Amino acid sequence: MRFFSNIRYSALLLCLMCMAHTRPVHASKTVVFGDSILASESPIVKDLETWSGVEMENYAKVGSSLQDGWVISIPQQYREHRDPVPKTIFLDGGGNDVNSVRSECQAFSEACVNTVDKVVVLVDHLLTDMREDGVENVIYSGFYHIPGFEKVIDYGTEELKKVCVVEKGCYFTDLRNVTVSLGWDGMHPVTESYHDIAKEIWKTKEHYNVSVV
Repeated sequence: MRFFSNIRYSALLLCLMCMAHTRPVHASKTVVFGDSILASESPIVKDLETWSGVEMENYAKVGSSLQDGWVISIPQQYREHRDPVPKTIFLDGGGNDVNSVRSECQAFSEACVNTVDKVVVLVDHLLTDMREDGVENVIYSGFYHIPGFEKVIDYGTEELKKVCVVEKGCYFTDLRNVTVSLGWDGMHPVTESYHDIAKEIWKTKEHYNVSVV
């Protein structure tokens, strides 16, 4: 009888050790996930680093979507770099998902709305994972207005704001009131407008006293 008790005790101890080993390690650092708006090629993160005096780990990639695609998805960016768990995250995403059904979203068709709804669900799951891992702050950057996409941008922004507001520590930056001049592709900002977007994101950080370390 004592033999089986010892076995049960050993199994319980091993299980607890495994749980302790797989528990995410926390770190005082700030990390960036997202698409080209926040990627290393963008001036936005450089501005945020200058103003905060902190060098951030930037895993945002040009072409990344919330859904799986030909570039690593934004949820996968987080899954691959969640350990140690960041204290603060700057996050964006959804623009490439909309661009994948560009004509449908210019017409604001049902196919476009369905795509946005899928994006919102993925963001909800991502924010939940971050919160459960112990991420303290997420600053989510919304969309600026692009001619021909006003309806989908308004719809997507409002839906994402609803998701963010219910998650503790999520702060949404609404970029629709930022005057953005677009570059040659009609989608991405010119350099000066990148700086204006960075200022709006920084306002969110300051308003909610978000720690950037």
